[in-house]
Amino acid sequence: MPFNEDAEIRRLLYDIREDKPAFNPQIKPSDLRRVLCVRAKMDNVRIARQDGAFLLFGIRDRKRNCALIPTSWVVYGTDAKRIIIFGKLRIKKELEQFGISEQTLFPELDYQTRAIEQRFRGKYRRRRKRI
Repeated sequence: MPFNEDAEIRRLLYDIREDKPAFNPQIKPSDLRRVLCVRAKMDNVRIARQDGAFLLFGIRDRKRNCALIPTSWVVYGTDAKRIIIFGKLRIKKELEQFGISEQTLFPELDYQTRAIEQRFRGKYRRRRKRI
Protein backbone atom coordinates (compact mmCIF):
# COMPACT_ATOMS: atom_id res chain seq x y z
CA MET A 1 0.00 0.00 0.00
CA PRO A 2 1.39 3.45 -0.90
CA PHE A 3 2.44 5.56 2.09
CA ASN A 4 -0.19 8.26 1.59
CA GLU A 5 -2.97 5.67 1.43
CA ASP A 6 -2.31 4.41 4.96
CA ALA A 7 -5.29 5.10 7.27
CA GLU A 8 -3.24 7.09 9.81
CA ILE A 9 -1.60 9.20 7.10
CA ARG A 10 -4.99 9.86 5.50
CA ARG A 11 -6.27 11.06 8.90
CA LEU A 12 -3.20 13.31 9.23
CA LEU A 13 -3.82 14.73 5.77
CA TYR A 14 -7.46 15.35 6.66
CA ASP A 15 -6.46 17.25 9.83
CA ILE A 16 -3.88 19.33 7.95
CA ARG A 17 -6.35 20.23 5.20
CA GLU A 18 -8.93 21.31 7.78
CA ASP A 19 -6.50 24.09 8.74
CA LYS A 20 -4.76 24.54 5.37
CA PRO A 21 -7.16 23.67 2.50
CA ALA A 22 -4.51 24.38 -0.15
CA PHE A 23 -2.13 21.78 1.33
CA ASN A 24 -0.99 19.26 -1.31
CA PRO A 25 -2.30 15.91 -0.03
CA GLN A 26 1.07 14.16 -0.37
CA ILE A 27 3.41 13.58 2.56
CA LYS A 28 6.99 12.44 2.08
CA PRO A 29 7.91 9.86 4.75
CA SER A 30 11.26 11.61 5.25
CA ASP A 31 9.43 14.81 6.30
CA LEU A 32 7.97 13.00 9.30
CA ARG A 33 11.49 12.28 10.57
CA ARG A 34 12.65 15.90 10.59
CA VAL A 35 12.76 18.70 13.12
CA LEU A 36 11.36 21.96 11.81
CA CYS A 37 11.40 25.48 13.15
CA VAL A 38 7.93 26.93 12.56
CA ARG A 39 6.38 30.33 13.09
CA ALA A 40 3.06 30.24 14.83
CA LYS A 41 -0.08 32.09 13.85
CA MET A 42 -0.10 35.38 15.68
CA ASP A 43 -3.67 34.83 16.87
CA ASN A 44 -2.64 34.40 20.50
CA VAL A 45 -1.63 37.50 22.51
CA ARG A 46 1.20 35.72 24.32
CA ILE A 47 2.68 34.23 21.13
CA ALA A 48 2.37 37.57 19.33
CA ARG A 49 4.14 39.45 22.15
CA GLN A 50 6.92 36.87 22.24
CA ASP A 51 7.13 36.78 18.43
CA GLY A 52 6.72 33.02 18.87
CA ALA A 53 8.45 30.26 16.97
CA PHE A 54 8.48 26.58 17.85
CA LEU A 55 10.40 23.42 17.12
CA LEU A 56 8.16 20.79 15.60
CA PHE A 57 9.62 17.32 16.20
CA GLY A 58 8.89 14.45 13.86
CA ILE A 59 9.41 10.83 14.86
CA ARG A 60 12.45 8.61 14.61
CA ASP A 61 11.65 4.91 14.45
CA ARG A 62 8.57 4.92 16.69
CA LYS A 63 6.02 7.54 17.65
CA ARG A 64 7.49 7.79 21.17
CA ASN A 65 11.00 8.51 19.89
CA CYS A 66 11.27 12.06 18.62
CA ALA A 67 13.43 13.04 15.67
CA LEU A 68 16.98 14.14 16.35
CA ILE A 69 17.98 17.79 16.11
CA PRO A 70 20.23 18.23 13.07
CA THR A 71 23.92 18.41 14.00
CA SER A 72 24.20 21.69 12.10
CA TRP A 73 21.91 23.27 14.71
CA VAL A 74 24.06 22.22 17.69
CA VAL A 75 26.56 24.70 19.10
CA TYR A 76 29.72 22.79 19.86
CA GLY A 77 31.67 23.42 23.04
CA THR A 78 28.56 23.93 25.16
CA ASP A 79 26.83 21.62 27.58
CA ALA A 80 23.68 20.80 25.59
CA LYS A 81 21.82 19.69 28.73
CA ARG A 82 22.27 22.85 30.76
CA ILE A 83 22.97 26.50 30.07
CA ILE A 84 24.06 28.71 32.95
CA ILE A 85 23.34 32.41 32.61
CA PHE A 86 25.27 34.78 34.83
CA GLY A 87 24.16 38.33 35.57
CA LYS A 88 20.45 37.57 35.23
CA LEU A 89 19.30 40.67 37.11
CA ARG A 90 21.53 42.95 35.01
CA ILE A 91 20.24 41.33 31.81
CA LYS A 92 16.62 41.72 32.95
CA LYS A 93 17.21 45.44 33.70
CA GLU A 94 18.79 45.95 30.28
CA LEU A 95 15.86 44.22 28.58
CA GLU A 96 13.41 46.41 30.52
CA GLN A 97 15.14 49.47 29.04
CA PHE A 98 14.06 48.12 25.63
CA GLY A 99 10.51 47.52 26.88
CA ILE A 100 10.94 43.76 27.31
CA SER A 101 9.81 42.35 30.65
CA GLU A 102 7.69 39.56 32.08
CA GLN A 103 4.79 41.99 32.03
CA THR A 104 5.12 42.66 28.28
CA LEU A 105 5.87 39.05 27.30
CA PHE A 106 3.21 37.34 29.40
CA PRO A 107 -0.18 39.06 29.10
CA GLU A 108 -1.91 36.73 31.57
CA LEU A 109 -3.37 38.38 34.66
CA ASP A 110 -1.14 36.55 37.15
CA TYR A 111 2.01 37.92 35.47
CA GLN A 112 0.55 41.42 35.34
CA THR A 113 -0.38 41.21 39.02
CA ARG A 114 3.06 39.90 40.01
CA ALA A 115 4.82 42.69 38.10
CA ILE A 116 2.70 45.39 39.76
CA GLU A 117 3.20 43.80 43.17
CA GLN A 118 6.99 43.67 42.72
CA ARG A 119 7.08 47.27 41.57
CA PHE A 120 5.21 48.46 44.67
CA ARG A 121 7.24 46.25 47.00
CA GLY A 122 10.43 47.79 45.65
CA LYS A 123 9.14 51.32 46.24
CA TYR A 124 7.93 50.45 49.73
CA ARG A 125 11.29 48.92 50.66
CA ARG A 126 13.22 51.93 49.34
CA ARG A 127 11.07 54.39 51.28
CA ARG A 128 11.32 52.31 54.42
CA LYS A 129 15.14 52.25 54.25
CA ARG A 130 15.28 56.04 53.99
CA ILE A 131 13.37 56.55 57.24
